[in-house]
Amino acid sequence: MEDNKILKCISDCEVLEIKVFETLGIKALNGSRLICEAIDVFNHWIDPDFIKLDLIDFNVLTPEMFTRVYETTADGGLMTLFGSLPGDWNQKILTQDQIIEFCDNYRNWLKSASNLTFFLTKKDKDKPIDDKQPYDNLFVIVVQVFSDGLSATFSRLEHDRAWYCSGERRVVVPVINSES
Repeated sequence: MEDNKILKCISDCEVLEIKVFETLGIKALNGSRLICEAIDVFNHWIDPDFIKLDLIDFNVLTPEMFTRVYETTADGGLMTLFGSLPGDWNQKILTQDQIIEFCDNYRNWLKSASNLTFFLTKKDKDKPIDDKQPYDNLFVIVVQVFSDGLSATFSRLEHDRAWYCSGERRVVVPVINSES
């Protein structure tokens, strides 16, 4: 794990030369849960466009895995934020079921005070990701914490909107096997 100029890892750190690592594990899942139906987790609001835009890919079986949380240290768009992380695009994605599991179990790792936490996921599990145009089959789940619960919406990866680091947005990605 290594920080870059845009993101700083906050789930692993060294404090006074003592390595601290919180294990943010996600159990093996069958892919049966969709964000558009997860009103028990996203009880503040769920964007209805998940269904309108057919962002409902499910039944993706996933093994047990670990995640890592980063916080922004510089301004950048979503392509820049996710592109700055190690690994190829397939190594940075979580399924909707995994995102639900993370939000349900690790709410304290989501950015609070109405700030945003980003998760990268695929539109179509059967379609490969084109490294030259990853936005063709990827989108970003955006989770926000409110006093009365969580909301879930999404953003297109290719949107050039700059996310300002003053909000200290967070990014959650899988730990790449060679890093664990």
